[in-house]
Amino acid sequence: MNNGCIKLVDADDASITVSWPALSSSSSTKYNLQYRPSTSPTDNGIDSGGALLYTSLATDLTNTQARKRNLTGAGHGFWFRVSVATKNKTRIDKNAMEYVSHNRPFQVLTMMEQSQRMEAPMVRIDSTVVSPTPNSYVAHVSWKPYDNPALLLGYKLQMRENDGGASWTTVAPCLSGTEVKTTGA
Repeated sequence: MNNGCIKLVDADDASITVSWPALSSSSSTKYNLQYRPSTSPTDNGIDSGGALLYTSLATDLTNTQARKRNLTGAGHGFWFRVSVATKNKTRIDKNAMEYVSHNRPFQVLTMMEQSQRMEAPMVRIDSTVVSPTPNSYVAHVSWKPYDNPALLLGYKLQMRENDGGASWTTVAPCLSGTEVKTTGA
């Protein structure tokens, strides 16, 4: 069992995508994912009743990644927690020791941030190039140029393995162009 925490994968102005490490070695594990709005800057994510109850998003997820859509109105962000789904789990289960969570609430983007957000890059596996690393591939990554080049210092390229709870890693800290070839596992 991995005791990592929930990671933010993506956010826009109305949704948040989260990922978490596998909580069991069984391939048939199902997960119970819950969320709630953060109520203040000092809210620590503890379920203490009233407005601080978590709402179940799903009790039978088989993947270690999920997206919550239609998030609005929480100026302090949102808390998520996940546990292995069992028959005795309820929506107001107070045993927080069974849950994996995160340290700070996750924020949706503001309208201004969303309007300035770049589109996701396009990635294609380049089968014409042999990777120097065994059991890996060469990917060609390209993206549209930023709308306001006067503000641009360079592009930071990051990648994340699609493995529950994996963190983003920087592939290149400051690229001047809009395409690159990179190796991945």
